[in-house]
Amino acid sequence: MSRDYLMRLITRWEGEQPFDAEGHALNHEEINGATARDLTSPYGSLQYAVGNGDDFHCFDFGKLADGRIALHACVHSETGSFIMDSCYEIVDRRDAVAEAVGLVDQALEWCHDNKIKHGHKGWDQDPYYFARCVARAVGALKRRPVRRAIKNRIPPTDTVIGYTLKPKP
Repeated sequence: MSRDYLMRLITRWEGEQPFDAEGHALNHEEINGATARDLTSPYGSLQYAVGNGDDFHCFDFGKLADGRIALHACVHSETGSFIMDSCYEIVDRRDAVAEAVGLVDQALEWCHDNKIKHGHKGWDQDPYYFARCVARAVGALKRRPVRRAIKNRIPPTDTVIGYTLKPKP
């Protein structure tokens, strides 16, 4: 992956929004002729992640020209020797927070199933940091119920190996 420094060929447009051949949104603010920079690059930036240094899900998001949100997740497995996209969705901004929380839930289930400890120390973030950043970007973090729901989120499994989120009273 790590295409965040590459310009991609624009193959179609939706209004002011360019897309590549894979259907991924490109950055409408960084266009150079028939190419544009990727809008999302989770493995390139490694800003949001769940897992440990060897095996993890990484996430990224971006705002499209029309206000929709692109959510992108990748899996990096050093022990399995692969890197692959796990999800790429373009959603309405009203659905972005719920979808982001769902992506984190899926990543935590994958970690649990593969006995991977989330390294809060290594990533310097709790697993739902990505969902909070999406909520902040779409203006939903200002709403108390959304903020509380993400802050008190319990993973879909009772215990994520080595990391348990406990709701606050």
